[in-house]
Amino acid sequence: MGSLANDMGALRLRWIAVVVPVIAVGILDLVTDHEWSDIVNEPLNTLAVPVIVLLGAILMADVAFGRIDRLTSALRERNAALEQRERENERLQRQLRELAVRSERERIAREMHDGLVQVLGYVNTKAQAVEELLAVERPDEARRQLGELAAAARSVYVDTRAAILGLADPVSLDQGVASALEEYARRFADSSKLAVTIDASAAARSTRLAPDIEAHVFRIAQEALTNVRKHATARRAAVRLEVDDRQLTLAVEDDGSGFDSASTPAPDWPHYGMRAIRERAAAIEGSAEWSSRPGAGTLFRLRLPLGAARSAAV
Repeated sequence: MGSLANDMGALRLRWIAVVVPVIAVGILDLVTDHEWSDIVNEPLNTLAVPVIVLLGAILMADVAFGRIDRLTSALRERNAALEQRERENERLQRQLRELAVRSERERIAREMHDGLVQVLGYVNTKAQAVEELLAVERPDEARRQLGELAAAARSVYVDTRAAILGLADPVSLDQGVASALEEYARRFADSSKLAVTIDASAAARSTRLAPDIEAHVFRIAQEALTNVRKHATARRAAVRLEVDDRQLTLAVEDDGSGFDSASTPAPDWPHYGMRAIRERAAAIEGSAEWSSRPGAGTLFRLRLPLGAARSAAV
């Protein structure tokens, strides 16, 4: 902008430098072609015309260039403000990226602690039990413990493989929770060999929530399906997503072995999945509940009051 102002000032000077000499040459030509006495005796109005034209031209040029200078100054100030705003936007974007990276690191650390670390602790406990049983010559019980140990190892293998795949090619939430769940269900069905269906209402597809809330809802659905794979001995799972004026409802139902939802889970198996779901639901002011009976499958529901959670509707 400084160079533009300098260019305008130089143009102004060049214009004056051209106009003034031209008019001066005209006056000189007038003096040259006429006797001085003739010029003096000319009527005043005849001499006044070129003088007035000269002064008017100079005045108009000065006004025009003054206006241009003011516009240039205003444009320079506006550009400076825009540059300041761009720098502020860049700073905020850096902060958002840093927060996103930090949040993702915390999520990975939490899931490793609640998943991999818990299962490895369970594996260690089972291995010690096998050693003790073999020491007292109880091979049948040791063999049963080894079977549970192998199941835990297979489970942690699938979890780790899914986590690596999720980090390498994460499911995008750009198109909303329903679209993300459809993509995840396809991947989950391929890896778990379960038949998974997604049924999302039109309202659920069109409603957008705050990004962090959408992420929590998606993670809860992931964890619910993981629980089906690990514990339900199911062949099919159905995911439903519905939205009305008051709340969002996520339901995950399977045709597996079920459990007594009124009883306390066995302490020797790491039932961290249900705890993680409850924690995530509480973080977004939602509620998580399970309904199940032995041999009748399991129905999980997340209920989330919309309120401030709804940010936009597309």
